[in-house]
Amino acid sequence: MSARPIDMNALEVNAILNNSNLQIRRKVKPKSGGKIIGWGGKHIAMEEIPCDEPDTQQVRTVLCPYGQVGDHLFVREAFGTKVQNLAGTPHEKLVYKASDPNAIRFFDCNGNSYPVKWKPAPKMPRHHSRLLLEIQEISVVPKNPKQLDKYPNQFMWVIKFAVVKGGVA
Repeated sequence: MSARPIDMNALEVNAILNNSNLQIRRKVKPKSGGKIIGWGGKHIAMEEIPCDEPDTQQVRTVLCPYGQVGDHLFVREAFGTKVQNLAGTPHEKLVYKASDPNAIRFFDCNGNSYPVKWKPAPKMPRHHSRLLLEIQEISVVPKNPKQLDKYPNQFMWVIKFAVVKGGVA
């Protein structure tokens, strides 16, 4: 079973922590410079590839980059460190921007003030991740189904998951 990273913003992380959202959407990106034309089943989208021959259509599959049903996703989110005074001894503590967005500075055990240096989600190492998700279902849907016939549409991966680690206790 593979585990892959998925970057999330504070709203998405808080929704998972509160158990109010158990799915995410991400844009389906073409792999060969073509356009996504729909869903090919399970964890597959279909991409129409540009072709020089008239009246010819070439289609290729695009696999979900986040994995397959049963795979795990570890959530990467904005984070930083601050010093916490424990019994007179300074210790670094991990701070998550989604849970503590107002942590703009911290104080060491001597009372000196330091800014929290936030790091973006892609910089988070796996061992700092507090959420582990298991993919339950993957599908491809149009971003705006009402405009499907009128305008070129973007397609979205819809990934439904269960929380394996983290969330509401």
